[in-house]
Amino acid sequence: MKKTLVIPCIVIVLCSLLLVVPSTAASIALTATGTPSTVAQGEKIFINGTALGQPPSVAIWILGENFATRVEILTYSDSTFSFQITPGLTNTLNIGQYFIIVQHPMANDIFDVDAPGLGVVTGDVFVYDNAAPGGPAPLFKIQGPGSLRGSDAANALVQGINQSHIDDICIPLQFEIKSSTTPMDVGVFRLANGNWYMDTTKTGVVNKTFHFGTTGDVPVVGDWDGNGISDVGVFRPSTGNWILEITKTGAVYKRFRFGTSGDTPIVGKWV
Repeated sequence: MKKTLVIPCIVIVLCSLLLVVPSTAASIALTATGTPSTVAQGEKIFINGTALGQPPSVAIWILGENFATRVEILTYSDSTFSFQITPGLTNTLNIGQYFIIVQHPMANDIFDVDAPGLGVVTGDVFVYDNAAPGGPAPLFKIQGPGSLRGSDAANALVQGINQSHIDDICIPLQFEIKSSTTPMDVGVFRLANGNWYMDTTKTGVVNKTFHFGTTGDVPVVGDWDGNGISDVGVFRPSTGNWILEITKTGAVYKRFRFGTSGDTPIVGKWV
């Protein structure tokens, strides 16, 4: 069967392939997005898309230099699908580039390219062409000594799926894992007048200054609104009051009492 591919692609964020076939449905489409394209270890990645023709499931391959797995995700009644690469998984992945291949089984609802045991068993695992003349035939090794890895494995998988005798179609996506350690900036809190001075270049140049607090306050720093950027605040030992700020303009974001005179403030993520 000859495949005609139309490939609009916004790098990393969205790639889609359309396969046009002579059928009563006129065409069957597969779309997929992977966001975000860059994450720190321990963060989520979302894969969403549509697999028209209502296949029971789509296969999602995740391939890296030292990692390979394959899962089958059920599609919903409206032909959409959704998958999350969990924080628990990304936390175990090495820093580097990874490749996602989303595979549609097409009209026969059979994955003509598969890798039995991948991500489940130890030892050698091969990717098989299940539609090969004469019966299933190995395409390449994906797990074990001498296996293809990273972009080599992704390219070989796409080429295998795109063989003329195979009716499956696929979409390649990419994401990058970066270190969970985020570079920090510096600043000072002037106890005498409650002024904050911040340096985001680590060159000794003040990039931001504002007034927040008063004499005797103890400065505290944390991410109060969960946006990944450090915010500031003060703990007032004389009253046990906490006063938090998120705009770096001196505007109060939240005020509450927790503690008493003589306490030492501490911040962290407790749950």
